[in-house]
This record gives sequence, structure tokens and C-alpha cells, in this order.
Amino acid sequence: MVIKNFLKFLVNSNVYLAIGAGINAIVVAFLLNMPILLEIFFIPFSGSFFIYNLNRISDIKEDTLNLPERVNFIKKYGKKIFFISFIFYLIALILSFLKNIIVGIVVLIPVIIAIFYSFFRLKKITFIKNILVGFAWAFGNCVLVYSFFNIWNLQSIIFFLIFFLSFTINTIIFDIKDITGDRIQNIITMPVKYGIKNTKLILYGIFILTILITFYSFLLNFNTIIIFPYIIFLGVCINYIRENKKYPWWYFGVAVDGEFLILFLSFIVYTLMVL
Repeated sequence: MVIKNFLKFLVNSNVYLAIGAGINAIVVAFLLNMPILLEIFFIPFSGSFFIYNLNRISDIKEDTLNLPERVNFIKKYGKKIFFISFIFYLIALILSFLKNIIVGIVVLIPVIIAIFYSFFRLKKITFIKNILVGFAWAFGNCVLVYSFFNIWNLQSIIFFLIFFLSFTINTIIFDIKDITGDRIQNIITMPVKYGIKNTKLILYGIFILTILITFYSFLLNFNTIIIFPYIIFLGVCINYIRENKKYPWWYFGVAVDGEFLILFLSFIVYTLMVL
């Protein structure tokens, strides 16, 4: 019971997703043979922590139907957590601009995207919301590392594509889960517009493309092997998702959104084997 409540707190407060952002950035730094620095974890952690708490405020109406437990949590703790996330983000922004102006701008861009996504209702445009979220995640993790270490090459572009596509897959999976509430709120997501069967076909297409790009990256950089378990896990999630199916409380918030744990675990195992 204690573990369950703790995990629910991490998920509802968005600390869980923020940890994922930090871990993704660390893995990208490793893949590019760069040092693992505290800032590489803290900056994307803080950015994601702030962005998702900002988004939770704007999504209360939709979440009332899809995730009533989360709404109750936000009403009880939302303002305090949002304030904490804002302070974390300010610190991250200061650290970024102290590094250089490019890093600072990179840290600002995902927040600008989040504002347009949440408050200018771009998420109501079919597929645009998925592209924006996928781009913001990949940008906030990958491009942050590239600008921090001033690395811009073919391999960095490939890693950006891999994570952009994988994060996009994740958002579409959650659209399938939230299809009932989105229909009521007239949010025309891919599952609402095309149906779940066709949406899953699109997901499998994106998944195959992601696998192919990852394999190409592996040919260029053997370290890319640590990404394969993470991508395969996404494929399992695509296959498992169904409309109106009852899932355990932990499945989406902890497991599907926890694909970064698969990535981190493979990173740790691979690092120990190499050392």
C-alpha cells in the first residue's frame, strides 16, 4: 500500500515523467561519448517537471472524465507542486544561460511549445498534438545535450529521430486510452478520427520506421544496442492497448510512461558489462 501510494504520488505530481526526461538526456550523452554531468539530468528534469504541471492545469476538464483521481490530486496539491516546479525551472533556466545562450534558448523552446499546446488548444488538431509532444521531448532531451557539448553530426540527428518517433508513439498510445473523454470534449485525436484499428496500424508503421533507424544507428555506433529493449517495449505496448479494456492502476502511469526505466536498465547493464 505504501509503495502504491508513493508511485501514485510520483506519477500525479509528474516527478516520475521528469525523472524520465533526465535519464533520457543522460543516455543520449553516453551514446555520444560525453561525460555524465549533474546538469544534464537536472535541466531536462526541471523543464519536464514544470511543463507537465503546467499542462495538468490546462487539462483539468478532459482529465475529469479520463483521470478523475489525478484531478482530485491536482485540486489538493496542484498549486504547491506547480510553484515548486516553477522554481526548479527557473534554476534550470539560469544554469542554461550561464552555460551559453544557445543552451538557454533550447531550454525555453519546449516551454513555449507547451504554452501553445495547452492554452492555444493546438492539441485539438489531429496528429499535431502528437508531433508537438514528441518534438518537445526529443528537443528537450537530445538537443539540450547537443548544444551543451556543441555536438552536431549525423549521429546526433539519428538519435533525435529515434526519440522523436518513440515519444510520438507514446502520446498516440495514451490517445487510445483517453478516447472516451476526448470524444466527449470534441478533441479529434487520431483514435477519435480514424478509429483504434487504423490508429494501431499507423503506430506499427511508426514503430517499424523507428526500428529501422535504430538499426542503422547501431551500424554506426554499437552503443545504440541499449536502445533496442526500450523500442521493443514500445511495440509490446502498441500491441496490448485496447479500447475500453480495464488495466491495472499502474499500467499506463507507471509502465507505459516508464519506458525510460527499460532504457536506464539496459544502460546500466551494458555499462557494467563493458566495464
